[in-house]
Amino acid sequence: YQAGLARVREIQRERITQQLANTPYQQVIIALSIGDQSGITPQQWTRFSETGITHLISISGLHITLIATLVACCTAWIWRRIPRLSQRIATQRAALASGLVAALIYSLLAGMAVPTQRTLFMLLTAAVCLWQGRNIALSTLWCTALGLVVLIDPFSVLSVGFWLSFLTVGALIWVGSHRIGKRPSWHLWISAQWAATLASAPILLLVFGQISLVAPIANAIAIPLVTFIVTPCALAGQLDPTGI
Repeated sequence: YQAGLARVREIQRERITQQLANTPYQQVIIALSIGDQSGITPQQWTRFSETGITHLISISGLHITLIATLVACCTAWIWRRIPRLSQRIATQRAALASGLVAALIYSLLAGMAVPTQRTLFMLLTAAVCLWQGRNIALSTLWCTALGLVVLIDPFSVLSVGFWLSFLTVGALIWVGSHRIGKRPSWHLWISAQWAATLASAPILLLVFGQISLVAPIANAIAIPLVTFIVTPCALAGQLDPTGI
């Protein structure tokens, strides 16, 4: 199946290359669509690194979760309007199953990198618990995903992506679970940006010898822009059968 999957990714890459020929961010769209970052120029990587948004130029956990959520919501909308379907399979379970399948397909197209595996395993664990009607802490999801990634590929701990992925998500979980009282959403958003920046700083300093002080501000703008506009539009373009 790996050969067939590689062929599908190659076809998609060639299609994007043809449709976006001679455009400056052609390779960025390819990275966001199928996870292939090989064509991004050194100048672009430098720009992304200086602004601290390198983690966005790939199929990240946030993108996979968004796709899974959208598919699950669409499935639930359809299920509620067709009584025959809801009588056979509960709406919540149908939504969970469809969302998980969408996450799996998207992860396979992305090449199953460590951040992709982490998100997929967290979603899988959450889906199983919800299917069985159990509550589970986010820290448990994080630990489960960490254990599964290491179990399947022990050498993944040698990659920079492994540490950046799990440390960043761990910091976000810690910030979200240590709130005292009610705080404005903007306050939580700023806390999350600084937590992610501080968690990734030691690895970035060790590997790249630099960190970006403007990363929290840049990410506050780039994360919603890339996640909710750029990436969905890039994926919608892949689903267009006309090739226009």
